[in-house]
Amino acid sequence: MTKTRSIKKSEINPEWHILDATGVRLGKLATKAASLLIGKHKTNKADNMPSGDKVVIINSKLVDVHKRKLTGKKYYSHSGYIGGLKELDLEEMMK
Repeated sequence: MTKTRSIKKSEINPEWHILDATGVRLGKLATKAASLLIGKHKTNKADNMPSGDKVVIINSKLVDVHKRKLTGKKYYSHSGYIGGLKELDLEEMMK
């Protein structure tokens, strides 16, 4: 019978990944970056240890977003005071 081997913290070596956002849809880029940060692509992934890698995204201004999402997607923030609701489009946030 084989025993389950526990991964030590010294065995985890985070790698750096550079993702180019030129012409890539926003959702696909976010999914790829999230899976790299979690460490799902590694064989020695342990849920109880931070086994993910580091991710750098370049050319983020050139990410592909559908034109309806630029004006239709709203982001809200509230300051906690009366009348403190702020609304921004995705187009305003990307400036």
